[in-house]
Amino acid sequence: MSSTEDSAEATAKAAKSSFVASQFLPASERTTALGAIGREIATRKYEILFANTEDLKVNRFSMLVCY
Repeated sequence: MSSTEDSAEATAKAAKSSFVASQFLPASERTTALGAIGREIATRKYEILFANTEDLKVNRFSMLVCY
């Protein structure tokens, strides 16, 4: 497994753990947290889109090299 795959797996495990923990919070606190997450994503929209574009470039290149 590559370090990128390790990192993605660790991120997924942390997200799942956070989700499970959030289920014990009152609905109002979950709503507040989700609102904050949404605002942060909106604030970083172009940074996220740029990173996604770079990931696509790398993956397309690696697919060409593999075949």
